[in-house]
Amino acid sequence: MKQLVIALAGAAMVVAALSGCSFEASVGKYVSKDELAKVAKVKMEEAVGQTAKSVVCDDDLEGKVGATQRCVLTANDGSRVGLTTTVTSVEGTNVKFDVVADDKPME
Repeated sequence: MKQLVIALAGAAMVVAALSGCSFEASVGKYVSKDELAKVAKVKMEEAVGQTAKSVVCDDDLEGKVGATQRCVLTANDGSRVGLTTTVTSVEGTNVKFDVVADDKPME
């Protein structure tokens, strides 16, 4: 599954190129770390066309424009890549955010 990590290493460009690079969750004042991980995993898998073992986020994502949260995607072979989620807009209880993969896999 090293291909996933290699693909994810360049996923920042892939995700930025996608028309739907912003994701929305109707959650109120924050996105729970579990919901954030779920959405980030699905969107990163869609971006690279491969499945991942898991995504785990450090904490909840505050529903405030510019707020960030770190997550780690683990490929099926155990290799990992960091993800940064950033809130781009908040409208009522809808929090929109981007997910961008680090340029290099974690060691």
